[in-house]
Amino acid sequence: MALPKVPSEVAQNLGAKAAAALGGAAIGAVAQALGIKPASTLGSRRDPQGNFNFVVELDGVEQGRFQEVSGLSASVKAIDFQSGPDVRTRKIPGKAEYVNITLKRGLLPAGFSGLWTWCENVLKGRQDRRSGSIVLMDDQGSEKMRFNFYFGFPVKWTGFSLNSNNQGQQTIEELEITVEQFEKA
Repeated sequence: MALPKVPSEVAQNLGAKAAAALGGAAIGAVAQALGIKPASTLGSRRDPQGNFNFVVELDGVEQGRFQEVSGLSASVKAIDFQSGPDVRTRKIPGKAEYVNITLKRGLLPAGFSGLWTWCENVLKGRQDRRSGSIVLMDDQGSEKMRFNFYFGFPVKWTGFSLNSNNQGQQTIEELEITVEQFEKA
């Protein structure tokens, strides 16, 4: 005998009532008959920050999350070198140069001003170089990739705004950090 088609909302409500009344083994049979998928097949997504998957850490402490990171790039100047009577010019690696790291569309924890304090120190002329990390997180909140930077300081802060939709969290449009070196960890 085929069961009649039950709307999804009704099926979920019936599933909850069946669970309370029947308990244990019968729950699976009722849920299957009503077309309700078990919670284990629905998947889970720990994503409280939306698309803010780049975590910024300073001295090992999370300071905020950003949607976009650019500037993780480095280059080495080639130096021409000639030795003795050799008529050919050789090239040797010279000075390494690192591009500024730019973080865009950031979300800072409510009442937490670590990044702003860092920027404010530099704006006031204080030497406040810090080491930190840019960490890529997956949708479940697990670390996928990490870049460590060294002896950095902020050179640009853009668009600090408060938005009532952010539930007390502060936003930042762009933060640019100059660094002496970075590496993939």
